[in-house]
Amino acid sequence: MQKKLLIPILSVDQVRAADAFTIKSEPISSLDLMERASEAAAARLMSLDLDAEVVYHIFCGIGNNGGDGLAIARILHTNGFEVNVYLVNEGGQLSPDAAANMERLINESDVALNFIHNVSSWPTMDPSDIIIDALLGTGVNRDVSGLLLDVISKINECENFTISIDIPSGLLADTTTKGTAVAADLTISFSYPKLAFLMPQNAGNVKDWLTVDIHLDLSFLDEKAVNKYYLNEFFVNSLLRLKEKYGHKGTFGHACIIAGSKGKLGAAVLAGKACMRTGNGLTTMHIPARGEMLLHHSLPEALIDLDKDEDKFTGIEEPNKYSVIGIGPGIGMEEVSKHAVKRLLDEYQKPMVWDADAINILAQEVDLLSKLQKGSVLTPHIKEFERLVGPCNDDFDRHAKQIAFAKKYLVTIVLKGAHTAIVTPDGTAYFNCTGNPGMAKGGSGDVLTGMITSLMAQGYTAEESAIMGVYYHGKAGDIARADYGEQAMLPTDLIDAIGLAFDE
Repeated sequence: MQKKLLIPILSVDQVRAADAFTIKSEPISSLDLMERASEAAAARLMSLDLDAEVVYHIFCGIGNNGGDGLAIARILHTNGFEVNVYLVNEGGQLSPDAAANMERLINESDVALNFIHNVSSWPTMDPSDIIIDALLGTGVNRDVSGLLLDVISKINECENFTISIDIPSGLLADTTTKGTAVAADLTISFSYPKLAFLMPQNAGNVKDWLTVDIHLDLSFLDEKAVNKYYLNEFFVNSLLRLKEKYGHKGTFGHACIIAGSKGKLGAAVLAGKACMRTGNGLTTMHIPARGEMLLHHSLPEALIDLDKDEDKFTGIEEPNKYSVIGIGPGIGMEEVSKHAVKRLLDEYQKPMVWDADAINILAQEVDLLSKLQKGSVLTPHIKEFERLVGPCNDDFDRHAKQIAFAKKYLVTIVLKGAHTAIVTPDGTAYFNCTGNPGMAKGGSGDVLTGMITSLMAQGYTAEESAIMGVYYHGKAGDIARADYGEQAMLPTDLIDAIGLAFDE
């Protein structure tokens, strides 16, 4: 896979190393690199759809993030915006580059520089004014306290739209934040997103974010040193292979989906239809016998393999004739189904796609985990994942356990959520960039299972199938949102949009 097309998610230490390497190799001074970053952030601010009369209140610390804020203030002022600057200093010394930018602000503009020593004299702001947070950046490594805590708390009390530069002040980039951090409506991050941006626990601090390119040189980084990435359309589209002119249904794989039980046959319909929409050649649905007429009516293109039982999964004959098997949507947790899963693991010699109740069965029968075929894909939501690995302290802990599980069992784990995290057997993590809250409805996961199963049947690797399935599933959700809105869209609307998601 061409990882050079991906957006890396770097640790704080890696970003510092990239800064230092860029300064040395370009060469460029640290002050000029700060100016480059500030110009990029200011340009992005000026491109936002804001009132031309907007007033910016920029709160700066004494470190390099404060230096960014001071430079941004000067650039905005030069471009005709009204700016108020507040330096928050409890008696420390400004960093050299922050001091240089303070001097430039004083000498090259008439912007008033205010010093905040306490919050008793908080500035008066109009509700339409914008707060810019340039207090701490990524330099913080502990909970904020003292005056900085007071200022951050005061900012959070304000109803003004708040924009953080690089990262909300007080938020730790690489681990859990226990103290107070700025609740930013928008974060403008330099070059790359931070891992903290993608963790649900930080939703209140990172409501939205974007990146601006400051042209850091990452050539010094070994590819293996980067193990977290943010997906984008260029990378995912590079994985997609065009169908060959002389291909036929046998060329594009035979997928089998084991799904459904009494009261849950809709899961089989959703997974099966999504599978076929994603492009494999043949799809067989193994379902309880009572679902025969429903599936023939709902999925006339599918082959139907009926279980011996009317209502549940009890076993499948000749499983190895299928290119890949996806199992789990709606199959239930009956004892006979658990035994059938055990037999299937003993008999089927290829990677599988595991979802829903099939994952719950693995969680209850932990001895089965060692029998998972290498290269399988598991697609749990958070609760299903914790049944597999036990309780997690927070999202960072959960992510670490996801990596450990994937490496231990040599499988790909798709942990579903707002930025679905895909972790491959070598511990590499990919975070998704598509999708929306309207997809948070029962049945959306069944659609994803069908899509990943279809891609694996077509010969894509487990990693490629998981990445493409997650991305295009989210893309279909975004198309469905445009047609129906987040409130009303349904998982069936995702299926109808799969073709457009691939074509776009």
